[in-house]
Amino acid sequence: MTLFLVYQATNEVVSRVPKCTHEEMAEAVAAAQHAYKEWKDTTPLTRQRKMLDLQLLIRDNSVLFYRLFFLVSSLTQTPALKGKNRRVHHR
Repeated sequence: MTLFLVYQATNEVVSRVPKCTHEEMAEAVAAAQHAYKEWKDTTPLTRQRKMLDLQLLIRDNSVLFYRLFFLVSSLTQTPALKGKNRRVHHR
């Protein structure tokens, strides 16, 4: 089954995403539980490296994420693209 992402201003379908079944969701949960067993024994340095790799992957594809998000939510891309390099500061 597929879900359609619709640009609300024109009702145009801009993308399609698969909708998972209950069984597929259960498989994903089981896979996550299995992965956690290994993850919990991973050193903090290795975890940090994996998270930094994920951050880089997200940054490399950020323009595509912003375009899809703002097409679907009927907003312009300009405000999102201006803020794409904004840093999150922790207290």
